[in-house]
Amino acid sequence: MLSRACLVGACAVLVACSAAPAPSPCDASHACSRGSACIAGGCRAPEAPPVSESARRLLFTPREVAIVASKAIALEPDGIALGRAASGSITILMRFAVTLGDGAAIERALLVLDPVAGSSAADGPLSLSVARVLEPWNAAETTYARRPRLALADETIDRRLPATEPLRIDVTKLVRRWTRRSAEDQGLALLAEGTVPRGMVFRVQRGGSPRLEVYAR
Repeated sequence: MLSRACLVGACAVLVACSAAPAPSPCDASHACSRGSACIAGGCRAPEAPPVSESARRLLFTPREVAIVASKAIALEPDGIALGRAASGSITILMRFAVTLGDGAAIERALLVLDPVAGSSAADGPLSLSVARVLEPWNAAETTYARRPRLALADETIDRRLPATEPLRIDVTKLVRRWTRRSAEDQGLALLAEGTVPRGMVFRVQRGGSPRLEVYAR
């Protein structure tokens, strides 16, 4: 999270600032309204760039991850299946340590998971959402029954992905909240409902997936 605490010898404080609202998410199966286009996962005017030219692209991997399921986690070589009915509901808790320079402004933030190479596309839309984690948690002690309290997700996304396309979810509003340094911001939770027989396999804690992709200036 954004704080005054030092991480591996480096300290950074992000101050709150005004910013434009995040664009509505979109993908190949979710078209934008008339007059806008799907650019880098968000609905924008066709001539509008995803972020300003001065924005820096920063990548952060979680320093702690916990994966729990209401049934059984569908483990696959190099990853786990999301959306598989046999797993029920899967929750992936992620704690990030985002360090930016003083006065930095977050233009956009994306949660990104990569599909496992050679895996098949999901056999239907994946039902996904991202929520704030409101309580402290420890990966070693977390179970589905003993999950930390979560905020209500703003929306649930039903998304169909090609097998080669990373999953990108816009979390700009959630990451901007971290500037407040609230005790109720303890990370992000990706929620995946088991709605299809096979689901789709994503890398978790391998090769930089999942990761937070932040555009800041």
